[in-house]
Amino acid sequence: MGSKDTTEKRQKENLPPTEFQPTNLKPQEQLQPKEPVKQLQLNQPKPKKRQTKPTRLQRYGKVGEWFQVLCITKVPIIGFLYILVLAVRKKTPPYKKSYAIAYILYRILVLVLAVTILFILYKVGLGFVDEILKYAGDSL
Repeated sequence: MGSKDTTEKRQKENLPPTEFQPTNLKPQEQLQPKEPVKQLQLNQPKPKKRQTKPTRLQRYGKVGEWFQVLCITKVPIIGFLYILVLAVRKKTPPYKKSYAIAYILYRILVLVLAVTILFILYKVGLGFVDEILKYAGDSL
């Protein structure tokens, strides 16, 4: 039974001291907290995060990015698809997204004007061609 007593003592020595076990600290040191306790203060505003004003480069992008956008938009079908992707994608920066939406509106406006002008010229042109053919037929 002596061996059990020694193993129990060894196990007790490895355990952290509890309120019933003696410690090596003086009684005054036992009462003091190990870490300083932060006191909560009521109705005190939270510290504000320092917000830095974005630079002009961060707001509008780099010249290389705009050069890439302009070069791709000049390719007939791929450019328009690229602009559609920029307008719809969530990861697109806001300055590029607004440019893409404005470019799409511009292209739609030009398309509507071109179709309107072609329709007017078609209607006016048919009457004009008929008059020329009548004049040419009468003179023969």
